[in-house]
Amino acid sequence: MANIGHDFHLLLPDQSQISFHSFKFSENVTFIWFGVKSQLDHLSSAFCCSNDSSIGLQISDNPLCDKIAQNMAQKLKNNKQIFVSSDMDLDDHGKDNQLIEQLIRVRIFEEMKKFPEKF
Repeated sequence: MANIGHDFHLLLPDQSQISFHSFKFSENVTFIWFGVKSQLDHLSSAFCCSNDSSIGLQISDNPLCDKIAQNMAQKLKNNKQIFVSSDMDLDDHGKDNQLIEQLIRVRIFEEMKKFPEKF
């Protein structure tokens, strides 16, 4: 079970909202969700990285947000990168979060099995 982590929301002058949420997925892995909500669109992206910053998984639903999250992820890790694309709709409304978190966990575990030495 993931531990509740940090939530951060910032309202920009154009009424866009940036949301950032992270939680400890396991002893060695941190999951980070990043979203931008504007009047025109709702972009979201997520990535997961090991605590030693050696590996990262990217799960997102928008190419632009992909780019933003990749830049954020790059700051967290300098070594091997693994990006996983997904067409999941990362909605930030209650019930959906539980399902999304479950789907993301499955994807993360699938990837972690490929690199047991990193986890």
